Amino acid sequence: MLVEMERIADGFVVIRRGATIAHAGLREWRAMRSARSAPDLETVFLRLAGP
Repeated sequence: MLVEMERIADGFVVIRRGATIAHAGLREWRAMRSARSAPDLETVFLRLAGP
């Protein structure tokens, strides 16, 4: 679903165990994707929210 979210959202927040671990606008998320060599936002999300 994050592919669809990237298409329509202005920004994203990742919450892990009740705490915000990432909050950024779409431009910043795309920069994270590039910096992490991730093919999409779902991969960035999974890396941030992982165990």
